[in-house]
Amino acid sequence: NEGLIEAPGGQVLLAAGRSVDLVDSALPNLAVRVSAPQGEVLNLGQVLAGSGRIDLSAAIVNQQGIVRADSLGAGPGGQVQLLGSQGVNLGADSLTSASGASGGQVLVDGGSGSALLAGRLAAVGGSGSGGGIQLLGRQVGLLDGSLVDASGAAGGTVHIGGGLQGRDASLRN
Repeated sequence: NEGLIEAPGGQVLLAAGRSVDLVDSALPNLAVRVSAPQGEVLNLGQVLAGSGRIDLSAAIVNQQGIVRADSLGAGPGGQVQLLGSQGVNLGADSLTSASGASGGQVLVDGGSGSALLAGRLAAVGGSGSGGGIQLLGRQVGLLDGSLVDASGAAGGTVHIGGGLQGRDASLRN
C-alpha cells in the first residue's frame, strides 16, 4: 500500500501469500492476480479504520507508514494486529495507533523471526484507561527513537517480549 485505505468503524485486512486472486462473482471468468515477493505486506501509505480493526498479516510485515484505528469521537480506540510469521519491522517514521477516550489494543508479533520497532506504537486513553500493547517475537528490538505509549488516566499495559519473567501463560515469550 502506497496510498490511502480508509474504513471508518470497519475492518481492513492486508494479507500476503505468494499471490491473491481477486474475482468478481458477477464476472467469474475475469480475475486479477496480485503477487507479493516472499509473502510480504509493505505499508508505505496510510491505513485508517477509526474505532475499527486493522490486520496486516504475512510472512514478513514491513510497516513504514501510518496505521490508525483511533476512536471516532469519544469512544474507545480500536484494534491493530501486525502478524508476521517470519518477522515484523516498524520503520522510524511509522505510527501504529489505537488510541481514544480509552486506549485500544495493539499487537505486534514477529512469529519465529524478529519484531523490530524504530517508530511509534500508541494505545493512549485520552480521558480513561490506557490501552494494551504487546510486542512479541523470537527476538524483540526497540531501536533508537522508538516510542511505546499505552498511557491513560488509569494506566495501560505494555508487554515487550512476553509476560513478566516468562510466567504469563497467556503470552508467548
